[in-house]
Amino acid sequence: MNIVRLWSEANKKAALAAGASGVPSPALRALPAGRTADDLCPNCIRNGRVYCPHKPMLAIRAELAAPLQKQDFFGPSPPNLFVGHYGWPSVNWGPMVSLGDGIPDNPKDWYGWGFDEIVRARSMQVRGQSKGAVGAASMPKSAGMGREAAVPRMLLDAQEAAMSFSPVDLEMHFSKVPKLAVEFHSIHQPMGPSAPLEKLRLAENPKIPSQVDELVEEGVRAQPAMAELAGGGFDEHYLVRLLTAGVLGRKQSRKLVPTRWGITAVDDTLAKLHMEKIRGMKQGGGFLLYF
Repeated sequence: MNIVRLWSEANKKAALAAGASGVPSPALRALPAGRTADDLCPNCIRNGRVYCPHKPMLAIRAELAAPLQKQDFFGPSPPNLFVGHYGWPSVNWGPMVSLGDGIPDNPKDWYGWGFDEIVRARSMQVRGQSKGAVGAASMPKSAGMGREAAVPRMLLDAQEAAMSFSPVDLEMHFSKVPKLAVEFHSIHQPMGPSAPLEKLRLAENPKIPSQVDELVEEGVRAQPAMAELAGGGFDEHYLVRLLTAGVLGRKQSRKLVPTRWGITAVDDTLAKLHMEKIRGMKQGGGFLLYF
């Protein structure tokens, strides 16, 4: 008996058990047009989900079984730097490298994609994991010399890659073969395969916008820097990358920011800027309808 048949039979039993006398469960009644109970696994039916990522993962696992059987990877970084929040102020951080070309990282580029396409794209991003203190991004004055201490080389390369406005090639060596265990979260994007990162090297010069480079070098505080960059046309996804990578703010007090906290901080900062503009606008004198 093949896995598709097992899947189908298990779903039929779950669908019948979900409602009295064979009445479909709320999850099944809410399914989009063209989808059936066979598109959901028993667990997703029980939990009332209208999309099941588990079935497409079967095909993705088969597709990535061979490409992931190695420890050295070379390819374009989206570019991005993910920073976890568990164990703060000692966190897991790491850049990503794509298993294919042309895989966008910015959610706005996913507009019009189906869920299966998004899950596959995120599964094609191999993430490195390195443990370190959030303060590793700072450059404190060295005692007696008055010079700035250096950021660890591997973190510095990851920061420069994150600052790049376009994909940049990376060489990454993991201590073991990456494990494919896609994680889904209500805040950040799905996370693909990962493994402990041992070595990281930029294979080309990152393309960092001059405005960003100036703000980083001058050590402008994070909020004014984000306000200036937002006014310059940089979107919130890029600002989250910069804040998460710990490149904004005074050099002596920079920190890596967990990705989920960075998303909240950027949204809050930009919302306050928009609200300030709205308060200064004239009140409308009539009713407007938009179609």
